[in-house]
Amino acid sequence: MKSNNLIGWLKNWKPTLLEAVILADVIVSGVTTAIGAYLFVNRSSIFASVFTLGVQGGMYAVGHFACPVPKDRRHRRTVWLAVAWVLLACFSVYFSALGMYELQYRSLRADQARTSILSQWKHATDEIGLFKTNAMTEVTQRKQTTTVDLNLERARARQARLERRPYFTEPLQRVTYQLAALNNAEAKLRDVKPLSVVPPEDSDQARLSLDQAFDSVKDAYAVLPDAVRTRLVEPRPADGTEVSEEIQTAFWSQLTARSSAVIVMVFLALVLDLLPLLLRFAATPRRTLSERILDLRHWAKEISHARRVPLASETETVQVTVHGVPQLDVRIAIPTAHGGPLVNIDRDFAQVTTEVRRERGCDVQLESVITMSGRPLLDDLPLLRQLGDEREVILKYIPTADSYADSSSEEVN
Repeated sequence: MKSNNLIGWLKNWKPTLLEAVILADVIVSGVTTAIGAYLFVNRSSIFASVFTLGVQGGMYAVGHFACPVPKDRRHRRTVWLAVAWVLLACFSVYFSALGMYELQYRSLRADQARTSILSQWKHATDEIGLFKTNAMTEVTQRKQTTTVDLNLERARARQARLERRPYFTEPLQRVTYQLAALNNAEAKLRDVKPLSVVPPEDSDQARLSLDQAFDSVKDAYAVLPDAVRTRLVEPRPADGTEVSEEIQTAFWSQLTARSSAVIVMVFLALVLDLLPLLLRFAATPRRTLSERILDLRHWAKEISHARRVPLASETETVQVTVHGVPQLDVRIAIPTAHGGPLVNIDRDFAQVTTEVRRERGCDVQLESVITMSGRPLLDDLPLLRQLGDEREVILKYIPTADSYADSSSEEVN
């Protein structure tokens, strides 16, 4: 028995392999969908299992019904199957992509943090370098001007002492104080160390270096004279993009930001759901042109036949009673349009005649066809119009001459 099963499997290995590949793809999609559903409903394992079974099982069933065997092909509803698959695929793709994002969340968060550090580091390097250059230029120019003013004030004070006339020291003190402030500001600006081109590999160390750099810039900006400070803009750290701790919020923020990783996850989730349907459809035998033409002809014939068949509300039931054969119960449905069909006695009651012959066991012929009121039915006239309000026809049969001769010979013998 096992050898027969093995031989049968070897003969049909292609359909078996196809079904195994489809099941493997459904299982992979089901795992990611279950993870996404598990996160969506506050980590409920029961809901995730039932939801995954319903969605993936529904898509698997739609794949079977969408690619039926030839005898069932004409009875499927392709549009509704497509609508059902699209609805199920929407749930499956979203939860499957969400599950993939959960599996890669830590790595993506680390990459996003590193990208944010690089962006902040570049911003800080440009801003701090530009600030230090502009501030040193302003301080140097004002320092030169203040030094000239200080020398002039000292010369005035020396001239006043030589001429023995009074000299107010307030201008000299003011210029001396301004020069001391400029020297202090220059010293603070020299303490501002420019950042390296490449940040440290450790993100925490990079953040610490950024904080120290901006603290030194803040101290230097604070000691600048008001005349210099109004001409400069204090550098500030750029806002970093942090990945949210909540998975769905992080997923949607990355999707709206058109993150390439999240877009690839959505595409893979769609491929996982679309691949089984494409495989099953590709493996379905393709109908030939002659089969399609035959199906079209059958379809046209069925429509034509359906147009000719009268509806139940458009028919009347007529009772046929055979005189002398009460066991026959014959009822015929007659279309009511135009008073019913034209009567042809030999054609319309041929089957009844056959049944009467079988019941009596001899050859008979139709003697008369009358209504309940005794009026005979005539050929080539509408049946219901001849019956009027009556709905019963009485048939009377008599044996043929050959039947009499056969019975007389039997009596003589």
